[in-house]
Order: sequence, then C-alpha cells, then structure tokens
Amino acid sequence: MVYLCLQSLEKFQDIVIKANPQYPPLSLWVLWHLFSQSTATRLVTYLHSSLKSVPKNISQLENISSSDSCNISLTVIWRDGDKDHEMMVDPINQGVIEGEVNIARYLSRLLSLNYETDAILSTQIDNWLELVHSSIIHGNNKDRQGALRSLNSHLGKNAFLVGDSYTIADIVTWSSLIQAKLYQSLPANVVTWVKSLSNIDIFQKCDKLTSL
Repeated sequence: MVYLCLQSLEKFQDIVIKANPQYPPLSLWVLWHLFSQSTATRLVTYLHSSLKSVPKNISQLENISSSDSCNISLTVIWRDGDKDHEMMVDPINQGVIEGEVNIARYLSRLLSLNYETDAILSTQIDNWLELVHSSIIHGNNKDRQGALRSLNSHLGKNAFLVGDSYTIADIVTWSSLIQAKLYQSLPANVVTWVKSLSNIDIFQKCDKLTSL
C-alpha cells in the first residue's frame, strides 16, 4: 500500500467538501480511516439549506469522528447539485477542486509516499482514475459495461488494480461502483477483488456503505 503515514503538516488542514447525497463520495470515508491511523482527524457532515433531508441510508455516514482537537478537519456538506463534488481548502488562496477523483488525488498528497512520487505508478493509477471518472461516474450504461469488462479482464490476472496492494485507484473505483448502483451486478473477477478489499481493515470499517 502506498499510504504509510502522514507527511509533516505545516498547518491545520480545514477541508470542506460539498456533495450530492445521491452520489456520496465514499472514498472520503476510507481515506479518513487512513488519516486517522497517523493523526487526529475530524469528519463531520452538515445539511445545506438546498435540501430538506437526505436519504435514510446516508445517515450512516454522519460524523464518524467528532474530535475537537485535530490536525485535519474534513467537513462534508450535503447539497443539491450534480455528480461532481466540490472541495475547498483555504478559500482565500485556492479555487475549487471538482470531482471525487481529483479530491482523492489532493488528499493523497497529504500522505507520505503518495503515488505521484513514482512516475510509472502514477501513470497506471491515473489511467484507472480517468476510466472511473469518464466511464463509471459520468458514463452511460454502455460506458459502464465497458469499464466493468476492463476491470474484470485486469483483475483476472491481478489481485489489485496497480501493484501488489491497494492504492487510491482501488479506493475510488470501489466508491464509484457503489455510487453507480453496480455493486450487486459485478462480473466474477471484480467480485473476487471486492471480497479481498473487504478483508482489509479500512474497508471492513466501511462495509455498511456497500448497501447504499
């Protein structure tokens, strides 16, 4: 696994993500578990005034941690909108980062040995992330079936998407399959991959999310 520990943070990280509850960024909860292994991390959710309520199953995602003393604060604001989530870090100096794939890329940079330090690994992971964004998150049924065939073919020969352990590619792909309501109709090799992820600690903690 490429995530071992957090880099030395120069300042408190206050990260706000606006997301549509119909397409919850589940990778964020997995990454939260990774962060919390190395530093105090807070994750809370709020409901924007554009929504009166969220689906009942989304309530399972609320406030996994509410520690007041932390180095990283992750806030998810459920709001009406499209599939691409929006992340703001330090709004005075930085614009909006859009999409779960790009948000996951940003968060991975807070972890030491993030995938961008290895050019070959980076290219392989980015290829999968681009497939997820274009064919699963934003694709039509034909695109999604094509993506599933690519995943099934690759996972017939490999235990994980890149390398010999899970990476950000596995985390974001796992999340996208749940969001796209594909989790109950996966091809055989993808099912085997899902089961292997479920045996990993941080995914075990998120098992209930697979029923969303």
